[in-house]
Amino acid sequence: MTTKLAPLYLDDNTVIYIEATEELEAPDIPTLPVTEEDEEDEEEA
Repeated sequence: MTTKLAPLYLDDNTVIYIEATEELEAPDIPTLPVTEEDEEDEEEA
């Protein structure tokens, strides 16, 4: 795992840096499949 500074651009004149760690293996994040109904709901909003 390496640690480095990652820039966050708040606007054209403001940049802040945060410490970001890069892991070799991605954590297991449960994801839900996107259905066609969900996509239609997003378009209406």
